[in-house]
Amino acid sequence: MNVKILAIVLTSFLCILLSVGIVFAIPNPASVYCHELGGTIEINNTPLGEQGLCVINGNKYDEWKFLEGKVGQNYSWCVKNGYKIETLCDGKSSFSYCRAICVFQNGSKRDMGSLMNLYEKIYGKQIDPDKKEIIPESESPAITPKSTHGGGGKQIILQAQGQAQQDNLPDYFDWRDVNGTNFMTGVKYQVGGTCWAYAVIGTVEAKYNIEQNISNSSLHLDLSERNLASNNPECGCDYCGDYDKGGLLVSPYNYIKNVGITTEQCFPNTNANSYPSSCSERCSNWTENLYKINDYDVFSTNNRTYIKKMLIENGPLTVGVDAGWQSDSQGILYCTSDFQWFTHGMVLVGYNDTGQYWILKNSWGNWGHNGYGYIKYDNCLVESNVQKFAYPKNGTLGNFSGLQNCSNFVTVCKNGTGDSETIQNAAGMTCSGGTIFISNTNNSTSFNEEIELVKDNIILDCNNAVIDGNNVKGIGMWIIAKNTTVKNCIVKNFVYGMVLDTSSSDNLINNTLTSNDYGIYVFNSIGVNSLINNTLTSNTYGIYQNNNQYYFNEILNNEILNNAVGIFSSSSYLIINENTVCGNTQLNFNSTNWQSSYGYNNTCNNANEWKDTGIEKGCRYTCEGINCDADDDYYVNSSICGGSDCNDNNPNINPDTKWYVDNDNDTYGNATNYTIGCIKPTGNYVSYGLGLDCDDSNASINPNRQYDFDNSGVVDIFDAVSGLENLSYGKEIYNVESGCSDVNKNGIIGLTEIFALVEKIGMENQ
Repeated sequence: MNVKILAIVLTSFLCILLSVGIVFAIPNPASVYCHELGGTIEINNTPLGEQGLCVINGNKYDEWKFLEGKVGQNYSWCVKNGYKIETLCDGKSSFSYCRAICVFQNGSKRDMGSLMNLYEKIYGKQIDPDKKEIIPESESPAITPKSTHGGGGKQIILQAQGQAQQDNLPDYFDWRDVNGTNFMTGVKYQVGGTCWAYAVIGTVEAKYNIEQNISNSSLHLDLSERNLASNNPECGCDYCGDYDKGGLLVSPYNYIKNVGITTEQCFPNTNANSYPSSCSERCSNWTENLYKINDYDVFSTNNRTYIKKMLIENGPLTVGVDAGWQSDSQGILYCTSDFQWFTHGMVLVGYNDTGQYWILKNSWGNWGHNGYGYIKYDNCLVESNVQKFAYPKNGTLGNFSGLQNCSNFVTVCKNGTGDSETIQNAAGMTCSGGTIFISNTNNSTSFNEEIELVKDNIILDCNNAVIDGNNVKGIGMWIIAKNTTVKNCIVKNFVYGMVLDTSSSDNLINNTLTSNDYGIYVFNSIGVNSLINNTLTSNTYGIYQNNNQYYFNEILNNEILNNAVGIFSSSSYLIINENTVCGNTQLNFNSTNWQSSYGYNNTCNNANEWKDTGIEKGCRYTCEGINCDADDDYYVNSSICGGSDCNDNNPNINPDTKWYVDNDNDTYGNATNYTIGCIKPTGNYVSYGLGLDCDDSNASINPNRQYDFDNSGVVDIFDAVSGLENLSYGKEIYNVESGCSDVNKNGIIGLTEIFALVEKIGMENQ
């Protein structure tokens, strides 16, 4: 595929970084390593929280020391594979400051995690800490500048939801030590890919402790992550995520608000290796031990001062980070790759201006600084302007009726006359297979919220309601579901208008996306998705397709107008049909690496700027209404539209036309001597015309005589009739001595030759 690619400086634009699979899903690396070696995990309770022990052959080892090669060396991967093992503390591993090194017999050394592909098992990509490279970076989900807060290049600046001045904030703050009181519950040990559940629960627990002013850690609230992460809808949030595949950081708040979470004592984590799907281990009076939040809030900003202010005023914040970090000699984490994405959920609890880092609670047992990580300012997406900071507003305890019944049809109305006043709350109320309808709307009805759709088989009809990010929110609509339809929505002023993440059979229909940095962003599809009849205007990118390598997403009949780039494709298969892609200031179509893509009848500024795979019909019409393929041969007019068809009035003449040498000048070309091109070469050449010459040295032998079976001097359909009649009576066909009649060179004039005549006559009459 030939595509004009404009050298756009990609670092001028900030891309969201979405993980493979459902979003926040990084497991505990030490736990994964233990299981790889055939061990199991046992949780040990300590004064600082939960500690993971790797149990192998009856021996118990601190899992992190075991991963680092400090203990249990005889059971290590290195020793099991015939190498020696050493521990090197240099901060290069993204797991911990110290790492295990395998020593070969010749004395050379390699990182153990790299040798056993442990990084790939955790992050989904190969990493060699000694080479400081990620393989392959070109296949990472998206491209982003290292800095989302400062540094070179154009930055997308969101207006902070508050004052930007310092406001006399302290240089240091930590919810573990507020006038001597630690409001944070003990560090826990996550099961599988449930970091998202531990991040949300850890934030809610701390909020309750703060509101109740509980200074005695033995009285701290301890809620059940299993209650949230179980994908059994009878005792878990089936639309929040999964215990092994990951989940989200905002939808769980909606569940806790409407349904509630019971305590760890009532629904304990009895297995450190997995969450059983059964609800039988939940206590019988669980409804008497439910905790709810009255409400929650979500905000997006890359203003560091405002983040600090919200942290101090509202308590710890749930955040997503890129866990592909390294650490310096002080154990401060930082991210070096230009390609980053949200992979891990944590709790933001404080900051240190002197050390220039954020303080975050993790869920990997005694990892890092007693279970906490210090992430350097402006690193690992903490301050990314597509970050979602979430926190509860109030916590309550009571005897509730139990699970909230879902509805198959939920109405949203801002004046309070519908089932819900917000779209996100309605998404939690709707059953899988149900419909959300925004009623009593017009173009002035505006919702200032970020929406997550995670239930399969949902229809959201915005009825032309506006979802406005007001340039302070990151993602307008984040869709991580299958067979979901979103239609008639007007989404504007976000970094990302709509995101299809790990989606299949989703449909975006008749939506309008304007003034976003990315109108529609489609990433890592696991099935075919369709974008139909949407209008995308004044975005930086109209449609951005990224890493959709296994299914052909359909882009059909959209108006993609006056963006910087109309359609951008990276490592994606696409079907692009009947779209109007005009007036985009940098390029209508752009790609770093076009994959096989198909389409036809698109309208473009320049009909030759996107070529379908193998043909030129991708852009058939110009924005001025000119048909650039009048002869319908899949090649674009060269003189008017800049294509390669030198004769757009004759479908037989185009860049694939074969011109045959005609040495005997009898207007029949030599079948084995030809050149290919749109323009007739100089000399005696003919196109296929009436046929090919079996003897190009004798003008008296050619197809004109080859098929004159009735010896009339004219080759027509009556020759075929005559040939069939003679064959049927066992008679000889006339003119067999011509030398051209025996098509298959078998010495017999038969049906093969007659069929060749019929085909020839058909071509002449086209």
